[in-house]
Amino acid sequence: MRTILCALLPLLLTTAFLSGCGGEDAPEFPEQTPRLPDLANAGTASGTIRFEGTPPKRFELGMSSDAWCNGKSSAPALSEEVVVSEGALRDVLVYVEKGLEGFVWPWVQEPAVMANRNCRYEPHVLAVRARQPLRFLSADGTAHNVNTSASAQGSNFTLQTAGHEKVLQFKEPELSIAARCNLHPWMLGWIHVLPHPFFVVTAEDGRFTLPPLPPGRYTLAALHPILGTQRQEMEVAAKGAATLDFTFKAR
Repeated sequence: MRTILCALLPLLLTTAFLSGCGGEDAPEFPEQTPRLPDLANAGTASGTIRFEGTPPKRFELGMSSDAWCNGKSSAPALSEEVVVSEGALRDVLVYVEKGLEGFVWPWVQEPAVMANRNCRYEPHVLAVRARQPLRFLSADGTAHNVNTSASAQGSNFTLQTAGHEKVLQFKEPELSIAARCNLHPWMLGWIHVLPHPFFVVTAEDGRFTLPPLPPGRYTLAALHPILGTQRQEMEVAAKGAATLDFTFKAR
């Protein structure tokens, strides 16, 4: 019996690695003393991200190489590089780039989720906090490879089928981490890791509202994975409301 178990051990370990189950490091949250801003007179910052001109045409994704993927959508699955709805731009990370220096926020220990669903990454763009656990979860009945190794913090693993998952932790702030699937070349998602909670990713309506900010002067950045980054200075008055709009064009 011992001989049989020893012979099977390499296979069992390989299966565990490929499925993304077990063996992963527990999330690390070093001790720290939070230094939080005074929000007694906090103001708001909001706006809309728009696209000017004719947006790039969304093309149909060719999923014929995988029969499971190819049969999962009644309508054609379209590319997500640039998604514009009635002039509003989706998938833009809006965040405070300057103005929050010196503050420290508690770690976020509740996991964020990026799913493999219908052979695409969902959401297409995800923003998380540094050290926040990130669950990669498969909802599909086919194998997916999750490859974030373009980042020094990334990794490369496989989720074999629906229900398999793996938790990663990006410990340092980093923008535009690509998540790819080498088994399905059309699959691409983006991960942004930020040091503070003052950020949002736009949905189909292109609108954004940041969490309440202490009065002060800030640099606000709007980052789209394909169209680049824009910046604006803004002043948030005590209990005031700042409005900033950004307009992107095809590159």
